Formats: sequence, C-alpha cells, structure tokens
Amino acid sequence: MKVCPHQAIEYYLGEDIGGKGGTLQAKVNRKAIEWTACQKGCLLEKIITSREASNKY
Repeated sequence: MKVCPHQAIEYYLGEDIGGKGGTLQAKVNRKAIEWTACQKGCLLEKIITSREASNKY
C-alpha cells in the first residue's frame, strides 16, 4: 500500500473484500503511520502503528 505524508492517497474498500464501500488512508510521519478508515464521510476507526514495528503487524 502506498502512503503519503499529506494523506492524499485514498483507497476504496469495495464490498467484495469486506470493506462495505469504505475508504482507507495512511499518513506517515517520522515515527508512526496513521491508518484512517471512513465510511460515507464518517470516521470509523483510526489506528496508529510504529514505523519501527510496522512489519510485525
């Protein structure tokens, strides 16, 4: 998945993969990756992962 420091890339999560038409964005800074899941313009969940440990997930 490509990430952008300005959260300019948004992925559509279609119903065929269980996304129910939502979107996923990833924002990167020096220490963390912020994953934001939205559906119909509403924030569903925000997950923050450490960049150092990101390959462990």
